[in-house]
Amino acid sequence: MMMLQVVGAVSLALASAQPSSPRLGTVRFPTSCSSAAQPHIERGVALLHSFQYEEAAQEFEAGANRDASCAMCHWGKAMTKFHPLWGEWPTTETLDAARQDVVRAQRTGAPTVRERGYIAATAAFFDAPLRSDRRGRLRAYARQWERLHEQFPDDGEAAAFYALSLVTLASQGVDDLANRRRAIKLLDPLLRQQPDHPGAAHYLLHAADRPELARLGLEAARRYAGIAPDSSHALHMPSHIFVRLGMWDETIATNLRAASAGAHAAMEHRGDYTYQIHAMEFLNYAYLQRGLEARAREQHDALSTVPGASDKEKLVDRALFAGRAAIELHRWQEAAALAVPDLDPSWLSDIYWVRTIGAARMQNFVSARENLVNYRLALEALLAGRGPGARVPPPVRIAQLEVEAWLAFAEDRRGQALRLLRRAATIEATEVGESVVVPAREMLADLWVALSRPAAALPEYESVLRAAPNRFNALLGAARASMVVGERGRALAYYRQLLTIAAPDADREELLEARALVDGK
Repeated sequence: MMMLQVVGAVSLALASAQPSSPRLGTVRFPTSCSSAAQPHIERGVALLHSFQYEEAAQEFEAGANRDASCAMCHWGKAMTKFHPLWGEWPTTETLDAARQDVVRAQRTGAPTVRERGYIAATAAFFDAPLRSDRRGRLRAYARQWERLHEQFPDDGEAAAFYALSLVTLASQGVDDLANRRRAIKLLDPLLRQQPDHPGAAHYLLHAADRPELARLGLEAARRYAGIAPDSSHALHMPSHIFVRLGMWDETIATNLRAASAGAHAAMEHRGDYTYQIHAMEFLNYAYLQRGLEARAREQHDALSTVPGASDKEKLVDRALFAGRAAIELHRWQEAAALAVPDLDPSWLSDIYWVRTIGAARMQNFVSARENLVNYRLALEALLAGRGPGARVPPPVRIAQLEVEAWLAFAEDRRGQALRLLRRAATIEATEVGESVVVPAREMLADLWVALSRPAAALPEYESVLRAAPNRFNALLGAARASMVVGERGRALAYYRQLLTIAAPDADREELLEARALVDGK
């Protein structure tokens, strides 16, 4: 048996003194593996904590090449094959490959109880029957991490992975708010004890990524990018909290850095193109909230230069960015005419969603109906690709209700339109929708305005602002509705707030209206 390497509190940040070593934060992950393999294991674990799975797999493979008797390198390779919170589920081929890693780890043999516990936790996920219920698989996974945490309460890595398993359950609709709070209760003390721990900061941000919890993640948001500045995902992730709190300058600054880091990693074959595009998606949204339409549209053009992305991926992402901007800007003709790339239907549901709403808002119910048919076909193809037992995520269910509602509006089925958007807003409030799309409740408010009911729209806009502070269109909608119902003072307060969040060089045309009214012209 090899002697346990005494490595507690080895800092990967210190390793960054070497030019080739990434700054990834500090982990405390002692193992029985050789000193040649240990740095690779620690870098691999730190990369896991920042969801840099491709780079983590490279580190664990390098460690295994240096120490064939190291079971934890095989454990690490298995861990890189499950990506919690990314909305994707391992394919049958991926599950098979991960099981082989787990078997190698078990056969290689881990000499400590702690290491065997890590392997057992990973095995709980990958060894479940192929047809087992997804939530059941995740519950078994979380239970095993809970046992390991209880057995080794001072092991920060076990606590972090246990917290991540709870947030993953929450994301699948299992005791959402309760599991998020349980995770925060684990991660808060861990971050205080280990202020440079990447997993503690990162997972706390995911746990707090709800309107009612966002402020609990603000400290971690302000620290995570500094903990792991060489991780594109670490640079991006704080913006999930910044967006929830309407902090647009912070959102823009951190995503500019994240997009640059993502492009650099892709060019060096250390990560895939999605890190850069995800950061650009948040930039696109934040620029629109700051009133910077031209700057937002620059993101659409920049997609053509993303390294590593295929032509198909660039086409569909450009359409997605342009479509979301058209909906956000209420450019209904632009939305209705959004170009449809010549791609498999499974890539096109978001595009037909935009086209349906655009046509419906123009009262072109024939075109809206045709696009809704194509939307349903595309969505069916998309969900079929996720495999049996896949849960339809809340954003998809919300989007389905929204297109149905706007078609009902176009066809003068007003009561049904209201019912559908109320239902979408309820799902959004209870299960949490995406943070960088038009809120369903704001669409409900817009519908009231379209129905000439500003008094009914106003409380809905104000509800949006409580959940999504500083949203441009919600402020504008609340201001306009207040003015129409005769509450000029209230309207001017909203217009002033809108001008406050707007950038000095903002170019959204609605700001002319706000300035004219505030200046009394």
